[in-house]
Amino acid sequence: EKHNNFLANISALTCSIKAFTGWTAIDSVAESRKACGGNGFSKFALFGDIFEFVDIGQTAEGDHNVILLKASSYLLHKTGEAQAAKFSDEISMEFLKQSIDEKSGTKYSPKCLKSQVDLFADKANYFCHQTLKEFKALTNKKVNATEYLHPTLFKKMCQSHYEFFVVKSYVRFLESFTDENTRKVFEDVLRLYVAYRIYKEAEYFRSVLGSDEFDEVPNTIISLCKSLRNEVILLTDSLPYPDKVMGVWGAKDMDGYARFLGLVRSVPGVSERPAYWKKIS
Repeated sequence: EKHNNFLANISALTCSIKAFTGWTAIDSVAESRKACGGNGFSKFALFGDIFEFVDIGQTAEGDHNVILLKASSYLLHKTGEAQAAKFSDEISMEFLKQSIDEKSGTKYSPKCLKSQVDLFADKANYFCHQTLKEFKALTNKKVNATEYLHPTLFKKMCQSHYEFFVVKSYVRFLESFTDENTRKVFEDVLRLYVAYRIYKEAEYFRSVLGSDEFDEVPNTIISLCKSLRNEVILLTDSLPYPDKVMGVWGAKDMDGYARFLGLVRSVPGVSERPAYWKKIS
């Protein structure tokens, strides 16, 4: 039984990981394309090719909405066990408590990694209990199954479970660093991710953080983006992607505009007037 519980936990976790990393990839490509302005929609930027690749991942090897329902079934079952005081801690589920009101009691601090883990633990616990409550209310009304099995009902619960696992695993990953300067860079990457998620989940975090704490989050994001800019560029350049994959704006020579113009001029007939030109003139 313990072995089966472990497999069920891993299955639920991997379902959430696939769904949310896939959606994050799509959002990242879209933001990157917009950051390049008018140059972003050029064929030579390769954003179209990259988007096509990540877009089909929403369905390939498991449709994101369908596999979220599988993860939801596990999380709802475990939350029910917790409420009945029959739950035992399992990997990725340490956050689960007996009620929605139980909290870690740790005050959030951008510089304290433990407080960030606890913050996401409380969020995961909250949405597991809240979603189970909403699910029971719908099933008690005996509404059509398509209404209470829609993925939007379970999305925040699954995302909170996934984010808790990511943050906690990342903190463990940081323990492997021996060089303090390198460790600080990767710690700041985590702080930026946490601050970004707090900002995106404003409706929930405004209810658990003080107004001064929440109002400081945008400043934290801007400050970390500025301090991490050079390091993030170096980290990106350290990945062994060839220029043909990165496109003109991600090429290693860092001279994207000259490369772009060179490619445009190399296209056969690019400087010739179209056949209909004489008719118009």
